[in-house]
Amino acid sequence: WQFSQHDQCQIFLDRFYSSRVGIRVLAGQYLALREQFLLVSEPSTKNFTSAAAAALSQDYVGMICKRTSAYRVVQAAVQDATKLCVEEYGIAPTVHISGRLDLTFCYIPTHLHYIMMELLKNAMRATMDFHIKQDDEDDTIVTHQQSFQSLHTPLSRYQRIGGRYHGPQTQSKRKAFPHHKLNTNNVPPVTVIIADSPSNEDVIIKVSDEGGGIPRSQIDQIWSYLFTTADNNVQENILQAAPVPAATPSSSDDGTSATAALSKSPILAGLGFGLPMSRAYTRYFGGDLDLISLEGYGTDAYVYLVRLGERKDEYA
Repeated sequence: WQFSQHDQCQIFLDRFYSSRVGIRVLAGQYLALREQFLLVSEPSTKNFTSAAAAALSQDYVGMICKRTSAYRVVQAAVQDATKLCVEEYGIAPTVHISGRLDLTFCYIPTHLHYIMMELLKNAMRATMDFHIKQDDEDDTIVTHQQSFQSLHTPLSRYQRIGGRYHGPQTQSKRKAFPHHKLNTNNVPPVTVIIADSPSNEDVIIKVSDEGGGIPRSQIDQIWSYLFTTADNNVQENILQAAPVPAATPSSSDDGTSATAALSKSPILAGLGFGLPMSRAYTRYFGGDLDLISLEGYGTDAYVYLVRLGERKDEYA
């Protein structure tokens, strides 16, 4: 059953999760404003000084930060994604951040962190998998070359042990962790470019990788909520490890309770919610998320973010 082919289900889920994001924003904004009021009125009860509470109230209006630094949010997402990649592969591609690193805008930092985290996880995983595969192909070629050369190896280079001749000892090409011999020097970096200026209509963030790209036949499928390239064993482990979501979502859930439960598992690829949920977050405030892929080379992801309060759009 190809879930991505059922357009009606996809449209329903898009509307459902967009509405859920809106409900969680309203509930989260109310709770954050209430917490902020209590913090300013009685800062000592939260171990805050009056100056710290006043500074917090100047930057934040509930969940919304009036001076959100895209650069700092991307840095935090890079650290989190790198940690997961290192747990999976032992190493992680370096991330180069460039562009306008000094400007700030009005946005919800937790939403931006979720979006960047998903894009960086996908970029790192694609980069590692693609170059591990290339490394394996190179090893296969080297192995065939060594086999051919061994046919012409002089007998004097063989070692006689127990009445038998053993070929020249070769050092293993594999390192101990866990299934590759790559390092940060021979893995291409992931590039993040922040495009912003006071005259820009949107804040645009581009995430580029050299992870082999996506086949054109799968471009539409990647926006499905149940399409994933993760191994079946990984998916089964996620479902077995994830706790059953509560009937009533907690106040700290800024997306879906299922997503929050699954996010506790240190994995790079899950059930396929990452990209469509990230697009739902961007579109809720009038932005968008788009992908351009070069199969055999890599993928560019473009995040378009609207500065909150500067447009009179009707949000979901």
